[in-house]
Amino acid sequence: MKKIGVLAMMLILVVAVFSALAGPSDTVVIYPIAADPCSNPSAAKSSAIFSTGTNTTSSVVALTAAKSIYICNLTAYLTGTTTLTTFKLVSGTTTTTPCDTGAADVTHTVGVTSAIGTNVAVGYGGTIAKVPSAKTLCSTTTGTSSAVVGTVTYIKQ
Repeated sequence: MKKIGVLAMMLILVVAVFSALAGPSDTVVIYPIAADPCSNPSAAKSSAIFSTGTNTTSSVVALTAAKSIYICNLTAYLTGTTTLTTFKLVSGTTTTTPCDTGAADVTHTVGVTSAIGTNVAVGYGGTIAKVPSAKTLCSTTTGTSSAVVGTVTYIKQ
């Protein structure tokens, strides 16, 4: 019984945090614990290390035809030399460059206003974002001399 109370409090906290971060038109999806692949302790998780340079988009996790990508954890370090450098994860398919066709935001944009850098760490044990089936997960940056390096933990199913 104690476990259920703790899990309920964690879910309320997650909803409150994501609701505070979401804008008026954003949709926040909170997966029930029983249906959330990232919360399943026996699920086989994978990790991908990524590095994306100046004003570009790079592939992080390749698509699989009939499987979605559930992002369980994201850590990233963003640097730049302009007044505003940004980073976000997107999904899409590749025609010429990664995620250049049907691109859709997977995360909000994270920005840094100095060359010092910004650390991003997101993950609470459950799914933080879902990439639709048959889509690639990509990292994209903007800004002069911008760069981001990081790791994504995910499940495909």
